[in-house]
Amino acid sequence: MEVLQQLTRPRLILSLAVVGCATWALIEQRLTGSEWGVVCGAAMWWTGAAGASAAPKNGGAL
Repeated sequence: MEVLQQLTRPRLILSLAVVGCATWALIEQRLTGSEWGVVCGAAMWWTGAAGASAAPKNGGAL
């Protein structure tokens, strides 16, 4: 059940949309590979900034 909650996080959904649009732009040759990498890296960083990486490993309070 917790996996489903993680999949509906707004940051995750937005970053998937951003990566999808960037991939489309890469295929259409509107972005270079470096620009696509920056977009995807930023989306990964932004998604993990307050997500699972910030959660305590021992189940304690933040």
